[in-house]
Amino acid sequence: MLQNLRTLVYQQQFESLALAAKCYYLEGGDLQALLLQGLAHAHLGEHQQARELLVQVQQRRHELSFEAQADLGAALLLLGETAQADLLLRAAVRQMPQQVPQQAHAHAHLASLAQQNGRTDEALEGYRQAFGHMPGLVMVWSNLVRLLLDRRLAGEAQDVLEHARAAFEAVQDQLDEPVALQQKACLDLLQWEIWCSTEQFAAAERWLNERIADVGEADVFRQALMRSRQIGVMQRIPARSMSLH
Repeated sequence: MLQNLRTLVYQQQFESLALAAKCYYLEGGDLQALLLQGLAHAHLGEHQQARELLVQVQQRRHELSFEAQADLGAALLLLGETAQADLLLRAAVRQMPQQVPQQAHAHAHLASLAQQNGRTDEALEGYRQAFGHMPGLVMVWSNLVRLLLDRRLAGEAQDVLEHARAAFEAVQDQLDEPVALQQKACLDLLQWEIWCSTEQFAAAERWLNERIADVGEADVFRQALMRSRQIGVMQRIPARSMSLH
């Protein structure tokens, strides 16, 4: 069951995770389920709920496996407790077996922390390492593509995107429909950014016109666009595309 809960983490199905982890914890009192519930609330931006749950977890931290400590580090990172998150994640990476999914997840969060602190070389290497083990991690392929575009490595960015799309299509049927639509929109947005960064504006404009024609799809795309952290890409896109932002 815990592995099923962690799969929801990797797939970014946090609403489903919050409910499933809560039920599992109430049934058996598993501390790791309580931790994953807190992680879900942290991802959903429900920080007060997350903190209330994680206080209970931290009081019994000695009971956690290294995989669970990595989950705790990820949750604390989302809550802004970066120093403690960094210690937990690095310790977990050192102790966990190589190439397990949870280690890739920990590497991804360490890369995110490095990126927040402006250590882009370290972030790029961390995302590359995590992506090599788990190409389906959304937080990895979205950040990795954009870092590569910043380095003008559009060819590698396109390769990453193609592998990410294949990983998404392999699990698409397992995702809740809103999650699947959002992740597909994110993939499409990354392709759009690659076209724009390489000045393939005709392809970008043609694709965008197709999205606008479908009101529902355009709305999902708009949400993905608004969530994009790479504001700089807006300076390179066709002018009419700005109306979606």
